[in-house]
Amino acid sequence: LSSLTTISGNYALKNAFTTNYNFQQSSFPSLTTISGNYAMQGLYQGMAYMNMTSLTFPSLTSITGSNVFDSAFSNFTIELSFPALTSNSFGNVTTQFHNMLADTYDCIVHFPSNLEAVIGNWQDVLDEFGANYGATILFDLTATT
Repeated sequence: LSSLTTISGNYALKNAFTTNYNFQQSSFPSLTTISGNYAMQGLYQGMAYMNMTSLTFPSLTSITGSNVFDSAFSNFTIELSFPALTSNSFGNVTTQFHNMLADTYDCIVHFPSNLEAVIGNWQDVLDEFGANYGATILFDLTATT
């Protein structure tokens, strides 16, 4: 995954890591673009023994597919950061994060401060990305251009 730059296929990584692997960390350091619909659906869904507590997408600047992260982080607690997203990262789609945190517990998601004006009123943000047991969405990262 360390050299993966683009995910363009629909359902490309669907349920890729859904077995109870004892992940300590995962990384997508080079990933810049996700254009496939449901590209990461269920990526880590249901990993009851997940020891990964945080995940950052440091280079991700374009998420134009619909429902990209649907149920990607279901059923555990995680802190996510998207520091490279800009106001132009989303194209015409507003469902990239739909149900991303379904059935999660006390998750935290960080975005650049300037994105509050862009995505702050999206229904999925207001619904805390589907988190049933609480999520905190923060626009506390350095603003992007």
